[in-house]
Amino acid sequence: MRLQPWRWICAGWLLVALAWTPASTMVNVPAPTIADFLRALVFNVLHFSVWACATPALFRLCRYLPLQGRATAPNGGLLLLAGLLIIPAITLILPLSEAALVALSGDKTVAAVDPARMAQRVMITSLFAVPTYFAVIAIGQTLVWARRAQGHAQEAAGAKLRALRAELNPHFLFNTLGAIAQLAHRSPAKAETAIATLAEVLRSSLADTGSTQTIADAVGEIEEHLSLYCMLHGPIRFERRIDDDLWATQLPSRVLVPLVENAMTHGAFDKDGSRWLRLTAQRCGADRFIVELVNPVAASPMLSKGLGSGLEASRRLLAIHSGGQATLEHGRTGDSYFVRLALPA
Repeated sequence: MRLQPWRWICAGWLLVALAWTPASTMVNVPAPTIADFLRALVFNVLHFSVWACATPALFRLCRYLPLQGRATAPNGGLLLLAGLLIIPAITLILPLSEAALVALSGDKTVAAVDPARMAQRVMITSLFAVPTYFAVIAIGQTLVWARRAQGHAQEAAGAKLRALRAELNPHFLFNTLGAIAQLAHRSPAKAETAIATLAEVLRSSLADTGSTQTIADAVGEIEEHLSLYCMLHGPIRFERRIDDDLWATQLPSRVLVPLVENAMTHGAFDKDGSRWLRLTAQRCGADRFIVELVNPVAASPMLSKGLGSGLEASRRLLAIHSGGQATLEHGRTGDSYFVRLALPA
């Protein structure tokens, strides 16, 4: 568990010192003045600064003694025993510091520190500090629980991602194998090359390349798929319109592949008899960008289950990586079909 930033720890204890100042002043002074409030504030800041310095160590103690499962009772007992030592040690620091300052000052008008009175002061202050210790331990245990829950969520997301990557599109695989079988009758050499290319495509599909990839890497994957389609079905024109500053921008890994497979499987020839696929990536404001795939479709396209499964696969990838921050839209405009992804930059 990473320790909380010092600025947040200091800010939290400063707020505690400010909250304690009015009550502690009015308890000790019947008619307090501004000077009384300021003196109480300085004392409270000094007192709670010791707790601020001890807070990271207490959070680390909570990490090693988490209250979970069967370890709750023994670890709780150890935390109580630790409190019996830690609380007096923390409350003793300020009185010892005051005594050291008196001794170093050499001021004869200031009375020497009485050990018995100091011990009484430490005992009383320790009793008041017990709720403070439990509050810090409670916050530390909450941070441990939150970190563990975050880890479980990341593991679950990783498992979903691995399962999703392992799902090969059956339409793509069966259609490709069928096309290679037909090609083998006409040109065994080209069929052999197509099988090697298919092996590379499948190897890339199953490889663990991380949860994200750059747009440049995504374009490389698309070109790899299209090279296989060109071998089996003829030329395909691939158009790219990508803003120069977006090539290194991160995308969820393989989020575009199911959409490309949809375009190749369910797309059609354009009016001039060509097949094409256009990829566009452009910024949409300072913190978002849009990636769009467009391909020609028939005059009366019949949307199949395969098209829906490809869109669903991309939606699931976006949900795993970006939650509700990314959106996917699709539809027809004239003789073209588009799929538009809007993602946080």
